[in-house]
Amino acid sequence: MALARPAAVMTLRADVRRFAHRAVVLAGLAAIAACQEPAPPDPKLGMLTSARDSMATAAEIRASLSGGSAPGQEAYTYRGFFAGMSRGRLDSMLATARLPDDSATCQPSERKPGELRCSWAGTLGADRARLRLEVTYAAPGADSARVAREIIVTRQLPLNVDGVQVAAALADAFERQTTLLDSRDASYGRHQAHIRMGTLNGTRAHYAEVNVTAHEGREELTVRLGRGAQK
Repeated sequence: MALARPAAVMTLRADVRRFAHRAVVLAGLAAIAACQEPAPPDPKLGMLTSARDSMATAAEIRASLSGGSAPGQEAYTYRGFFAGMSRGRLDSMLATARLPDDSATCQPSERKPGELRCSWAGTLGADRARLRLEVTYAAPGADSARVAREIIVTRQLPLNVDGVQVAAALADAFERQTTLLDSRDASYGRHQAHIRMGTLNGTRAHYAEVNVTAHEGREELTVRLGRGAQK
């Protein structure tokens, strides 16, 4: 029995050394992990912003979805504009806008007879947002009045508004606005987003594109709302 004690001591010492080695390895791995950069955030969440920036972004989203909706849950609506709206309804909206005298132009389309292309630039809405508007009017039938076949709204966003978050929120809202959704593609990056969605075929097809790009040091939001075959 006297000879068994040194063997037990040696086994215990070996176990201690083995556990110590494992502890050193685990500590080294933890240190390496701590030195690595954190995983990038979801691009849809945009850049990390302050509480004030988050409030400005939320206000922009609310304003973007205000102004009424399209009848029948068939079209996407941005600030009250939707493809298929009558010229009279659109003109009544613009009657409340502040438009410089030389900002409104209308001329017949050179490529498609019967179409009329108009553009405006000014401030519109309760938040007095500066917008640039391009509308293509076309008659659905030979005896029909012209309606907006396509509307493109461009807005240079305020500096404290996260355009990527606005684009993602618009896409989610558009999906709830209509019962015709059968396609949605989206990509997001730093200060940029590109979203295409809608029913892309059929006689009652509607589609929407939402783009955010960097322009002259700011983010620019472009919303394209269309009716009919997508161009």
